[in-house]
Amino acid sequence: MPPTVLVATRGKIFHADKGCPGLSWYKDLVEIAITEIGVQRPCYRCYPDAPRAKTVRRYCQVCKGKTIRPCRHNGGVLVSFPVRLGKRTLTSEADDTYTRTRWVWPEHAARY
Repeated sequence: MPPTVLVATRGKIFHADKGCPGLSWYKDLVEIAITEIGVQRPCYRCYPDAPRAKTVRRYCQVCKGKTIRPCRHNGGVLVSFPVRLGKRTLTSEADDTYTRTRWVWPEHAARY
């Protein structure tokens, strides 16, 4: 029988026990077999020896920003996503939608 882990219903991290500080604000925990986890990652506190994904983020010499942000010059990906306005303004109605574009790192492009 495979070992079981704790997962919050909306969480993307699995934990070893209920005493983990990362679980302090989750109220709805589910105990599942470790073979049924899928793409979730292990908790850094519960599994300190688990391998970590290292991401290279390059400083852009063209944009010369003060922080390392994704752009077209350093490997960023342009994504477009719809945004819905929550309230009425002088120029738009309450449920108007518009398309916003943003440069993101390739590993975050699937979120949009």
